[in-house]
Amino acid sequence: MLSIEKYLELTFEVLRKRAQLEEIERFRPYFGSTLYIDNRQEQLHKEIERIIAKLDKSAKPIELAPYEQYIDVLHIPAE
Repeated sequence: MLSIEKYLELTFEVLRKRAQLEEIERFRPYFGSTLYIDNRQEQLHKEIERIIAKLDKSAKPIELAPYEQYIDVLHIPAE
């Protein structure tokens, strides 16, 4: 299980990498397609996939889990 700190760190890392991808897409019309830009974009996609796979394999920290799972719902039979 990941700690809250590690979970949030990985989540923010994904956000930073997606922001970098947005910047590449924003400036691509000005610079065109270069080998460096294409390689960087591919590298960012791979890193995002790797981090998301790690997040999917790990359980969420218990403090971030939805509170509904701790509430005992009473099932009142219908009359």
